[in-house]
Amino acid sequence: MLARFVQRLKYNEITRTFDRTIRSVDTSRFSGPHKTLLDNWMAAFPSDLFYTLFLANKPDAPAAAFIIEAATTAQGEFCAYLAQGFCLASLEVMLTNSPELASGANCKKEELPEIVRVADRSGNVSKSLGLFAKSLAHNPDPRTWPLIFVGEVGRTLVNSDAGVFALAMRLDSDMVLQAQLMSVVTEKLADYRHKTDLALASL
Repeated sequence: MLARFVQRLKYNEITRTFDRTIRSVDTSRFSGPHKTLLDNWMAAFPSDLFYTLFLANKPDAPAAAFIIEAATTAQGEFCAYLAQGFCLASLEVMLTNSPELASGANCKKEELPEIVRVADRSGNVSKSLGLFAKSLAHNPDPRTWPLIFVGEVGRTLVNSDAGVFALAMRLDSDMVLQAQLMSVVTEKLADYRHKTDLALASL
């Protein structure tokens, strides 16, 4: 009973600080396509992805819920920065691979970090974007990207070498988990690319 209560407190604190950080995104200085990019890829998508992977209240537990259960800290704020950085780094790849998207968004890959910097009051989103941009460049196979993201969240929430090692071993060896993570991330990336295309087309 006590363990369940403590778990609920931890869950509530992670979601509270995560949501507060996402809500702090300020796109008021932007308009047109740049605002569309930030609203989707710095706010809506990071929140949707994190909740779906780690926190969603569904009959079947989210694919990465075991990391929340193993968490020894409740640093939802830094989880938000990681989610934002990962989503924005994924957008950078799309801007590189899709001239149509880059043209419609009036934004080249090289220009995105500066746009993010202006919207990023803390500086932490920009750091996270840089971290994931390097990781995705060094790991061009998209099947590895969900593992990279979930692994970074695990290192943030699990404050022990043994715990981080156990999480890394599971991510590396559990083929079913890998497939679940890949399915969720691939679906969400396609969904937000579609939403972005529709929003840009309506401008």
